[in-house]
Amino acid sequence: MVKFGRHIQFYLENEHKGTNLYIVPYNSLKEEFVSIYHSKPVPTKVITEFESRIRQCIQNASIDFQRAMTDVWNCVFGKLTSMSPSQAAASRGVTPDLALRMYISYATVDESKELLKEVRDIHAAALTNSEALRKIVKKVEKKLQEQQDNQSSLDNSESITMSAKLLPEIYAANFTIGQSTLEAGLTLLRLGLDLDIDDGENIDPNDHYEEKGTTNRPALGSKMDSHADLISRRKTEFEWLKTMIASCSPKEISHLVAHRGFHSPHDRNDRRPIENSLDAYESAWTSGVKLCECDIAMTKDEKIILAHDGDFSRLALDPNNKFSQSKVSDLTFREIMSLPLKSGSRPPLLIDVLRSAHAIGNGSQLIIEIKPGNSEAATAVARMFVRHPDLMECVAVVMSFDAFAIHNLRRELKVCNFTSGG
Repeated sequence: MVKFGRHIQFYLENEHKGTNLYIVPYNSLKEEFVSIYHSKPVPTKVITEFESRIRQCIQNASIDFQRAMTDVWNCVFGKLTSMSPSQAAASRGVTPDLALRMYISYATVDESKELLKEVRDIHAAALTNSEALRKIVKKVEKKLQEQQDNQSSLDNSESITMSAKLLPEIYAANFTIGQSTLEAGLTLLRLGLDLDIDDGENIDPNDHYEEKGTTNRPALGSKMDSHADLISRRKTEFEWLKTMIASCSPKEISHLVAHRGFHSPHDRNDRRPIENSLDAYESAWTSGVKLCECDIAMTKDEKIILAHDGDFSRLALDPNNKFSQSKVSDLTFREIMSLPLKSGSRPPLLIDVLRSAHAIGNGSQLIIEIKPGNSEAATAVARMFVRHPDLMECVAVVMSFDAFAIHNLRRELKVCNFTSGG
C-alpha cells in the first residue's frame, strides 16, 4: 500500500505537474523531524523549530492559495467585463455562484474547461496541503508521545499538546476552509458544461475521424489471403480462451482475473484485442471470465477513460500524432476520440465498459484500479456511481496502491450521497 509520502511523490509527478502551485514539503519534514525522535529525548528547541516550520508552511500555502484564487476570479471577471456594456453592468456586485454561471454563459466551452482544470488543480493542492500538515503533526506528536512513555518525561516535562496548538491554525487556514467553496465551484462548472450528465453520449461519432492523418490502417501483408489468415488466428485465440475457461472449475473461474481484458501482452492486435479496449473486456466476459481488471485516467474535461500509461504513445495507431505524446489529463475526450489505437478503435469510457458488463450479465464485473497520485479520478468515479447506481453491481472492487486515493473515493461518496439524499 502506498503511504502518504509516496502519494505526495506520485501527485507531484502526475496531477501537479505543469502547475505552479505550492505543495507542503511533507517528505522532507518527515525525514528531518520524525527521524530525530528515535534516539534520545527531544530538546525543547527542536519542538519549537518544528512548530515554526509548520507555521511557515501554513503561511506559504495560504499565500499561494490566495494568489491562485485571485487569478481565477480575475479570469472570471475579466470575461464578464469584456462583454457589452449592459452585460458588464450586470456583473456589478455579483455573488460568486452567479459570477461563475455568467462566465459559463459568456465564455467558450474551451475557456470553461480551462477554468475547470485550474480550479480542480487548486482544489487538489489545497486538499493535499491540509492533509500533509495534519498528518505530519500527527506523526511527530505520536513519536514524541512514544518517547514520553518510554522515558517518563521530555526535557520540558510538559504534556504534548502539539495538535491542540497547530491543528486549529491548519483548519482555520484559507486553503482548508476554502475547499468547500472550490467544490461548490467545481459542481457549478460541471453542471454548466454538462460533464456530470452526458458521459460522452452527445459526442458526434464522426469526430472519431477529425484528424485526417490518422485514418491509415496497419498493413496486413502482401498475400491475397492475409485477411483470411488474420481471421483464422483470431478465431484460434478465442477458441483457446473458451476451451481454457471450460476446463476450469467454478471456484477457479471465480478467482481468475483478465488483466486489462483479454489482450496481447506484446501490444499486438493481430490475434487478440488491444489492452484496456472494449473488445478486450467483451471477449473475456462472453467467453466465461467473470472478473476483468482495468486502469483508469481522467481527461481534461473529466471523462473517465481506460488507460494504463500517462499517454497513448505505446498503443496509438500513429505514435507521432500530437495527441499520442500528450498526457491523458491534458486532452479532452473529443481529442482522444480522434486518436485511434493500433486496433483502430478509440480508448473507451469506463461507463461504456460497465454498460457492456451489465448487458452481458452472468456475473461480469470490473476490478477498477486507480493509479497512485490520481486522487481526482477517485472523486470522478464516486460521482459516476451516484449518477448510475445500477452499474455498481458490475464493479467487484475499486482498488489503488495509494491509500489517499481510496480515502478520497470514500469521502466523495459520502458527500455525493448526502447532497443527493441517498
